[in-house]
Amino acid sequence: MLRRTFDPASGVAVQRYVRHGNLAVLLILVSSPLAWTQELSDWTVRELVEPQPHVSTAQFSWLLPVRMGDVDRDAYLDLMLNGFSDGPFGASLNRLYFEVSGGQRRPSAFGGDLPDERLAGVGVGHGPLVVQWAGEHVFAVTRGGSYELEFWQSKPVKYLVTAPLPSPPPGYPPIRAFNELYPIGDLNSDSYDELVFDTGAIDFSTQPWTRYDVAGVLDGATLSVTWQVYVRESELQFSHMPLLPSHWGDLDQDGVTDVVFLYYFPGSLWVWRAYSGRDGRVLWEFQEPATSVSFGRYLAPMVDVDGDSVQEILAMQMPASAAVPGYLRVMSGVDGHVVWENPIGRYDPCLGLSGCRLEFQPNMGPLGDWDRDGTCDIAMVVDEVSAWFPWTFELKVWIFSGVDGRLLARETLPSDLAPWHPDEPLQYPISGSTYQLMGDIDRDGWIELVVPIYSVSQSTSSVTRYYEVFLGRRTLWAPRQVRQGEIIDYGFDLPGAAGLPFQLLLSTEFGASSGFRIGYWNTALRWTTLTNQTVTLPRLQGLLGPKGGGEAHFTVPHATLLNGRDVYAVAVVWDPAIRDGVRTLSSIAITRIVP
Repeated sequence: MLRRTFDPASGVAVQRYVRHGNLAVLLILVSSPLAWTQELSDWTVRELVEPQPHVSTAQFSWLLPVRMGDVDRDAYLDLMLNGFSDGPFGASLNRLYFEVSGGQRRPSAFGGDLPDERLAGVGVGHGPLVVQWAGEHVFAVTRGGSYELEFWQSKPVKYLVTAPLPSPPPGYPPIRAFNELYPIGDLNSDSYDELVFDTGAIDFSTQPWTRYDVAGVLDGATLSVTWQVYVRESELQFSHMPLLPSHWGDLDQDGVTDVVFLYYFPGSLWVWRAYSGRDGRVLWEFQEPATSVSFGRYLAPMVDVDGDSVQEILAMQMPASAAVPGYLRVMSGVDGHVVWENPIGRYDPCLGLSGCRLEFQPNMGPLGDWDRDGTCDIAMVVDEVSAWFPWTFELKVWIFSGVDGRLLARETLPSDLAPWHPDEPLQYPISGSTYQLMGDIDRDGWIELVVPIYSVSQSTSSVTRYYEVFLGRRTLWAPRQVRQGEIIDYGFDLPGAAGLPFQLLLSTEFGASSGFRIGYWNTALRWTTLTNQTVTLPRLQGLLGPKGGGEAHFTVPHATLLNGRDVYAVAVVWDPAIRDGVRTLSSIAITRIVP
């Protein structure tokens, strides 16, 4: 049997023949860690939340998540999942929520529901926001119809206060609603998160009416406007603001997070404009002409790639034709100049053809250092669609170099819900716009992707139900099957935990949400006889390499106990600097033992 392993010391991928436990090196493939990634890399289901989260729910489905910041102070990003129930035990759009901690990797508490009439939604993805308010985390929602911004205590659910609509500057019309907001963090260290808002205003005294886009920052403690800007006859491309935890960073290095907006002036200009988070002054502006075919610009935060210690800005234009191939661009966070730009249409074989198409989605962000060149690379969700019969659809994650934007890989997503529901196909939404890049939730060095997934087994002709599925890059590798007496070689790819000690845990049973815990973390495995027999084995422990690579080995005994069974493996990476001592967990590897 052919098996691949990885040498963490030399970074050499090695291909081996294995016969009855005797190991012989056949061929050294390449002396670079990149070969390991190119040969074996893919994505896998990292977490799954069932459609029926609580006994009181009926016909419940999940919607998009909402980022919470670090509400439990465990140094991990926390998320809120929100959904709705339209069954007999719940009114239409009766939202429920879970608190999901990156450190726990599992929904930690069933929260409750919000009153039905207050469900217009306000945050990115049009769900409730969760913000820090007087040191506690609370909901910020809008009432349907009036779109007033209300704050609600989460446990128990209780109304707190309504934020008044901001008064306009002299000579400008008032805004009539809060449309979309997102928390930018506690800018003035008073235990209240500030909110960036986007809405509109119309001056009815002019002919024709004058329309404004209004954006600014709302003080979390006083609920008054810190600053606001009116931009005439523009369309703020706000709905694509990402859920990444980094925001835009401190661009002017004054100690306060700043904001970047993308404005569209129909038929005229696209304008990227950076504002000071402290007072709203313009830090820099970048303009680009708009033509009839130059649609689809988007932006997202990016980590520093030019070495000036300031975050950059990602910008993307959808390809329209061979003459307008679009681009992926990194812009300097300091002054907005173009660090590099690459026409992404060059990678689209369907451009200008009618038989297929690529749809580059606005979901993009810093992936991690895929090619190990010291610079963070970029992930982007892409729909690969064939328009010919039989119609096919495949959604992938494209990876671009953070150095120059060249395409590094087109990585596929899993086709089933294993190990949670291995027999259920993974039914991806047709539109990649429902996917959300969440940042590195579990600190393994890679970005995570979350999406509501159609449930084949729990849906009927009249009811559609969705899982909330967290997808991540596979960080623990193992062969799909081995024979008794052979060696299972495990390989690691955990750049976020480089140089730290690891311990590989083995089990014959998958436990999902009832797995045994290590610190705050749920391993998703059950403690079995195999776990007890192998937990202290030296060959299942070690140190990760300087780039997060490593390996461990387990010799399968000649025992009827394992014959025909699956061996589940997960690696725990220890870090004494963290409160519970755990840096991260790897993905789960599954190996079938055959006679």
